Formats: sequence, C-alpha cells, structure tokens
Amino acid sequence: MAPIDFTITDKPKSQKEWQAEDDAHTLARAEAIRADSSRHQAAKSAAQKMLDDEREDVRLLSKVAGRRAPRKQSGGTATSGGGGFNVGKRI
Repeated sequence: MAPIDFTITDKPKSQKEWQAEDDAHTLARAEAIRADSSRHQAAKSAAQKMLDDEREDVRLLSKVAGRRAPRKQSGGTATSGGGGFNVGKRI
C-alpha cells in the first residue's frame, strides 16, 4: 500500500471565496425549504414565534430601562408594507 501524500497543492481560499461558497449553500437550502410546502410553512410559523418572543423581550427590556416599549402600528403585523413595530424609532 502506497503512503498517503498530505501535500497541500491548492492555495488557501480567500474570505470572499469562503463566503461565496457558504452563501451558495445557504441559497440552496432556502430553495429546498421553499420547494417543500409543509417545511416552508413550518419555517414561517417558527419565524412568527421568534418575532413574538423578541417583541416580549423588547417590552420587558424597555420596562427595565424605564422607557416605553415600542407601540404597534395599525395593522399589527411586522410585515413589509405597513404595520409592525416602531423598533428603533423614538415615540
């Protein structure tokens, strides 16, 4: 049996190359999720729960800091196109 050659012949990847490859994998995973309607719906539901949890954290932290928590805008959802919270805005 011949010995294994551990010589590195390729130059190390740059940060941009690593990021591009990671982004490509991320986009491929997103496409797989979108193609599976039950998985996509589960991800959307999880995102809504995460958002609700974050809203509660902001409310509690605002109370600790002695500031008013952000108020909901009309519409009541945090989607694009109106509605949601005024996070980061002084009210």
